[in-house]
Amino acid sequence: MSNFKIKMKLTGFELEIEGSQDNVPEISQAIGRQLAGLVQAPDALLNSATDRVQTLPAAPVQQADEIRPEPSTRRRQARKRKATNGSGSDDDSTEVAVNWRHDPSKYGTPSQSWTTAAKALWLLYVVTQETEIREMSGRQIMLTFNRHFRQAKEVTVANVNRDLGRAKLKTPAWVAEDTTKSPSAWYITEEGLKAAQSQIAPALGRED
Repeated sequence: MSNFKIKMKLTGFELEIEGSQDNVPEISQAIGRQLAGLVQAPDALLNSATDRVQTLPAAPVQQADEIRPEPSTRRRQARKRKATNGSGSDDDSTEVAVNWRHDPSKYGTPSQSWTTAAKALWLLYVVTQETEIREMSGRQIMLTFNRHFRQAKEVTVANVNRDLGRAKLKTPAWVAEDTTKSPSAWYITEEGLKAAQSQIAPALGRED
C-alpha cells in the first residue's frame, strides 16, 4: 500500500461561542463536527485522486542496435581533386606525347648534362623537322621528351615553362608563345633554330 503525507495549516482560524451552560453538550458536538469536517476534507481529496489514477502499459524498450540517428539534410560534398603525375601535370589532360621514329644520326641524342632549356629547345627543333607539329605546350614537351629520352634525365612541366619563358626574353628571342591557346603553346623562332642546330654537332660527337 502506498504511503501519503498530508500537512494542513489553518491560518487565522477563530472560534467564538455564546450560550448558557445548558447548551454545552450541543455546542461540543457542533465543534466536533466542524473539526471533523476539516480533517476529512484531505482524505476525500486523496480518495478522489486515487480513483482517477490509471495504470499505463510500459513503453517497449528499444534495443541499442535499433537506434539510428536521423539522416542529416546536409551532406558534405568532397572536393574533387585532379590527380597529378610525378611531373606535376594533370592526368586528365587530353594532351599526348608526339611520336616519330627518331634518327640519332641526324639529330644526335640529348645528354643528361643538358639544361632543361637545351632539352626543350632541341626537342622543339626535332619535332618541327620530323612532323607537321609546329607548336607544343609545356606539358606536351614534357610528355614527349620523357617518353623518348627518359635516359637523358626526365624533365618537368614547371621547369620546361620556366626555362622557355627565359628563352622568350632573350634578344633576339629563341622561342615565342601563343597565349591564345589553353594551355599556351611554345614554338621555335629563327634564332631558336640556330641555337638548336648548334647543339646538334656536339650531340653527334663532332664540332661545328
